[in-house]
Amino acid sequence: MTRTAGLLWAMVFCAWLSDIILRDFLVLFTDSSYLCSVKRKYGTIMAREERNIIGFTVALISEFALRFGIQPRQAYAYLKRFKGMEHLREHYGVLHTQSFPDTVDVLAQVCLNNGGELR
Repeated sequence: MTRTAGLLWAMVFCAWLSDIILRDFLVLFTDSSYLCSVKRKYGTIMAREERNIIGFTVALISEFALRFGIQPRQAYAYLKRFKGMEHLREHYGVLHTQSFPDTVDVLAQVCLNNGGELR
């Protein structure tokens, strides 16, 4: 799958995964300056920065899954279990300025340091 196709797939995948990510972002980003308050489905429209964070995260999960040959749902569970999502929350300001391959490398190393086994 090409990178463009992967990102297009990530946009489609975003609709399916948004409930899961939003639920976790409510927990992970509540005390962060990156998100105000995320209003669920029938609330007000999300701020641009909130949409950017969610879009970046979904695309990053898709790239992580492609790199390691696993399903996006498995990639998300792996990142969550081995503190990759927590690292992303804490360092989003820096990570979103790097390329996807570099960011995937960083998250893979964070997961390895916390007991993950994907190489």
